[in-house]
Amino acid sequence: MSRLIDRLTLLNRLGVMFVVASSFCVAHTFAQDAGGEDPSLEDNDEVVIEDEPIIDGEVIDEVVVEEVPRKYPRIEEVDDVVIPDEGDVEIVIEVPELTPNEIAAIERAEQEAWQHELGQRLLTTGNAAAAAGRWREAAQNYSEASQYLPGNTEVIRGLQYAYSMLDQSQLLSEYQQQVQLAREEARAMYSDAITSANDRINREDFNDARQIVAGALARLDRDASLFSTDEYESKRLEANALHAQIAMLQEAWQQQRLVTQAEERSHDQAVRQSEESRKRAQMINESMKRIRQLQSERKYLQAIDIVDEILFIDQHNMAALALRDALKQQQLYQDWARAGKEKEIGYSEGLVQNEQAMVSPSANLSGPGDRSTTGVMTYPKEWEALTKLREGTTAGFSETYQNRAIKVAMDHRTGSTHDIEDRTLVDVLKEIQLSSKISGDFFIDWVTLEESEANIEESFVIKRLDMGDVTLLTFLERVLNYVNTKNENASSSSPESLIWYDIRDGVLEISTKHALKDHTYIEVYSVTDLLFEIRDFEAPQLSTGGGTGGGAGGGGGTGGGGGGGGGGGFGGGGGSGGGSGGGSGGGGSGGGGSGGIGDGDVDDGKTQEQLMDELKELIEKYITSPSGAWEWDDEGQHEIDAINGNFIIKQTPSVHREITSLLAKLREVRALQINVESRFLQISTDWFEQIGFDLDVYFNTNQGLFDQMQAVDPNAQLSDFFVPGTGQVQNPIIYTTIDPATGLPVAPGTNVATGNMFGTYDPATGQIVYTYGSPGAPIGHTDGISPLGIVQGSNQLIDTINNYNAFGQLVSGANPALGFGLQFLDDVQVDLMIEATQADKRNTILTAPRLTMHNGQRAWINIAREVSYVSSLNLNSNAGAIGYTPVIQTAGSGVRFEVQGVISADRRYVTMEVDFNVQEVTFDPQGAQVEAVAAGGGGGGGAGAAGQISSTVQLPITIQHRIRTTVSVPDKGTALLGGQRKVREYETEVGVPVLSKIPYLNRFFTNRTTNREETTLIILLRPEIIIQQENEEMLFSRRILDAGSSDSFLR
Repeated sequence: MSRLIDRLTLLNRLGVMFVVASSFCVAHTFAQDAGGEDPSLEDNDEVVIEDEPIIDGEVIDEVVVEEVPRKYPRIEEVDDVVIPDEGDVEIVIEVPELTPNEIAAIERAEQEAWQHELGQRLLTTGNAAAAAGRWREAAQNYSEASQYLPGNTEVIRGLQYAYSMLDQSQLLSEYQQQVQLAREEARAMYSDAITSANDRINREDFNDARQIVAGALARLDRDASLFSTDEYESKRLEANALHAQIAMLQEAWQQQRLVTQAEERSHDQAVRQSEESRKRAQMINESMKRIRQLQSERKYLQAIDIVDEILFIDQHNMAALALRDALKQQQLYQDWARAGKEKEIGYSEGLVQNEQAMVSPSANLSGPGDRSTTGVMTYPKEWEALTKLREGTTAGFSETYQNRAIKVAMDHRTGSTHDIEDRTLVDVLKEIQLSSKISGDFFIDWVTLEESEANIEESFVIKRLDMGDVTLLTFLERVLNYVNTKNENASSSSPESLIWYDIRDGVLEISTKHALKDHTYIEVYSVTDLLFEIRDFEAPQLSTGGGTGGGAGGGGGTGGGGGGGGGGGFGGGGGSGGGSGGGSGGGGSGGGGSGGIGDGDVDDGKTQEQLMDELKELIEKYITSPSGAWEWDDEGQHEIDAINGNFIIKQTPSVHREITSLLAKLREVRALQINVESRFLQISTDWFEQIGFDLDVYFNTNQGLFDQMQAVDPNAQLSDFFVPGTGQVQNPIIYTTIDPATGLPVAPGTNVATGNMFGTYDPATGQIVYTYGSPGAPIGHTDGISPLGIVQGSNQLIDTINNYNAFGQLVSGANPALGFGLQFLDDVQVDLMIEATQADKRNTILTAPRLTMHNGQRAWINIAREVSYVSSLNLNSNAGAIGYTPVIQTAGSGVRFEVQGVISADRRYVTMEVDFNVQEVTFDPQGAQVEAVAAGGGGGGGAGAAGQISSTVQLPITIQHRIRTTVSVPDKGTALLGGQRKVREYETEVGVPVLSKIPYLNRFFTNRTTNREETTLIILLRPEIIIQQENEEMLFSRRILDAGSSDSFLR
């Protein structure tokens, strides 16, 4: 910038010299124009002109020009530009290197800009000085301004006039002084430039040095008029020589710099490689430490990842290779241990789940876990989140928020009656519009109404229409129906002549039905749930004679025709009829049954296409608004098509609303279910009591005979002379041994001489073997009175004549609860035995099958056990060998529960047709003996003995409890369908006549047993209506219901 200022200053001075020289030629002209008066000069050298200005009408305003100091440093081409601000903050801007031509162009542009700006300032300052009469100052400013603004008319005229007012000699002297100053300044600037260039050469800044020399040459050329020719040539040769020297030095410096840069690059590369090696080694060491830490923390996968990073850096690192294998083995072992732990946890969780699965559902209205009102049907604990997640996924028509808002506004009551008399249609509609507060969303298409066949105008008068406090929507419909009825142009067969309304796009629009039908939407309705047919199922009968193969069942065995009954079942066709007619139920040789338990009958359902057609007919039949909605011939604008269980419907919003409402009601009715619990309660009570006395007395009336018997058997007693239990005298007494098969004396012996036995040890078996001694001759009664015996047998007699039930037989055949025995041995032998038993058994059997079904459905549950048994035998003989082929049949025992129920219209009662059957099958332990005789045959024509074989056929015993009825029961109420109470009591008493009637003494001669059996059978039925919407309302918030009913416009 200083360079530019210097140049401008020099040019200014040269211009002043030119103007001064020119002023000598025109001085007399200015003097003549001044009126011949000499200028008067004041002490401050200001020119004072007392007469009028020369140029009429020209006004020169006072202009104060401030001196502009040079505060910008000189900018070299490669220097950084430093622009200090008022806060002494330096902003350094990196200036790119420019070519000499670019630098010269920039300098010329800067010079021209500064010349023009300085010229304007000097001109303004000169005008101000001239106006104040300071002619010397004005002439100097005009002179300097002429250099910056050459050819400017105002500058030339001002300069001429100023110099005409000043002394010309004084100006010339000043001009010579200025020229001398300019020459000295030019020499100083040249010397400074050469010095600066040398200094830059010493700093090896050749580009700046070259530019400085070029600038010095340029200034030298501009200031050539200030120097003599010799001085100018000398200085120019000096500058050119310095410029050439700079070029040579710069070339040498660049070559040396290339060599130095190559050496520096080589050194930097070596340093960089060394640093990289150091960093790589340091990183590997740190990674090894990290691996060791992870290994101690058993984080083997992370450690392996770090080992892989080390091997990526150094693939031949031996430590990393070894660590990788070791860590992999440790990781595998850890995975194996973790898998074992997870296996144990999974097994434990499975056990927990098994235990949880054993917990029956129960009522839970607000607690944690699954929710349920009664335990019949549960909702998962995440039901609310699941419902919210699936909001808006229901296929079908869905109202927008704006349409819902209009519907809600029109569904409210105003609180007053709606009585109309002689009012125009437009007034009534405005009243409805204002009452609904939806004025902005209320549109009446009067143009269409007036131009259509209806020809309904705003002035249409409603004579009289009285209505109570109904909703605004009902009021609107009644008004429009009145108009359609009273309008002479209206016809039910022409939608264009009927007025109606529709809600669409957030607007309630009133127009003709024909116009409203043009606004259609396409919606897809999923109706697969309505297409799922709920069929009735008939339960199979519990049979007792079905054959496993069918072919061997008919007419079989001892059961005659009934043996092959029930041969239907899983595959046969006669499960319920075989019991009464042999092969009539599919038994016999033609039966194909596989057992007594079957699947029942199931009606063939309708196909999906048939169900879709039926539902389509319902929609077209009941959805008729607007009139003839499905009969318009409008090239497919109103259609209904079916595909893959979905309806594709293109219709108006009102029709879509009615379709949605119809489907919602069908789903609501279909969602009704019934849970039925049947309770078969059987209570059995058995009582048994027995008190028995056995008193026997024996008298020795023949001592000699008794002594003979004791001589043979030292253990002999008086009772040995009598037959046990009868009191009959045994005569003679014959001693023998015991028959191992029967445990009785071997005939014809009567007694065993136990006192004459002796035992020896058998080393082979380790047992004592008893040997009978020689008893001698039998002992007989030949003289005198035999021993006398009084024997009582009522205790044994009562067991013989009893009529016990199974429980009594079981108790009486077992050991008594209390047994007491006493024996007195002397001349009189007394045997006393007392037995007392009391037993009580209570047995309660509850069979409660439960069944859930849809409203109106017939369903069943069958819990049965199938038992195979031998029902008959087929005799086979071949070449004299005979044998049996058993015929295997099955019998079913269990519970069969079949029910069909319907819910009343008020959903308070359930009417049911019930068929309940409980069947038990047991078998006769004796069975039936079957014998066959085959003729014998001998070899060589000889006749052999006839062969006879026998076998046993099992006989089933069936106990069946069945009830079939129709009953109506309140929801969650219990009805007693039927039952039976059976009581059986047996009391038996046996005693000695006369003695059994004597008080106190009769207890020794009387035996009594009591057996009582009570059986109570009750069949109960408890229905429960399942309404899912009610359950959700009880268990969850109302928001769930709103979300779940998004397909219904009415909710």
